[in-house]
Amino acid sequence: MEFVPWSSFARILGDARVSTLPCTEHFRIMAYVQLTWRESLRDEEATLSANATNLNGMGLRQAA
Repeated sequence: MEFVPWSSFARILGDARVSTLPCTEHFRIMAYVQLTWRESLRDEEATLSANATNLNGMGLRQAA
């Protein structure tokens, strides 16, 4: 995630929020799902829940 130009990302999207999940966290979750070859939302949720202690290290503040 250090290669993502976060200043440009924030400038383009602003502080857009859908419900309570900021766009930056949604992007990080979707990138994680792509990199770990998850196939469904249920699989994604189970993986994030299983790795709940590592979420902060991945740049996430909350479980999806």
